[in-house]
Amino acid sequence: MDIELKALGPEHPSVARTYTLFGNVYIKKNDPKIAFDWFEKAYRILLNKFGEEHTNINEIRFKMAKSLKMLNQTDKALKYLKKAIRVGKKKKTKWIAQAEELLKEIERKQ
Repeated sequence: MDIELKALGPEHPSVARTYTLFGNVYIKKNDPKIAFDWFEKAYRILLNKFGEEHTNINEIRFKMAKSLKMLNQTDKALKYLKKAIRVGKKKKTKWIAQAEELLKEIERKQ
């Protein structure tokens, strides 16, 4: 990570990709708080670099929503999830069915 940061700089999309991978690991380790923190770092970089509707940003929104749901922060999760679904449908992203299922699950519990 240090080498990547020094070589590319802290705002490079490859750094965001690495942060996303770290987030994925922490989701698998059932540690959604740390996962969310990594996803949020990646989100900020990509948002600044590519704007609101970039496919990678949208996938990270979905992952952030999953993390927040695991933390029982459903209102915040819904905010990210609804935006991810709205943009994801336009972009025809591969994970849209999973996002819609997560939305249904959260809404059933509210």
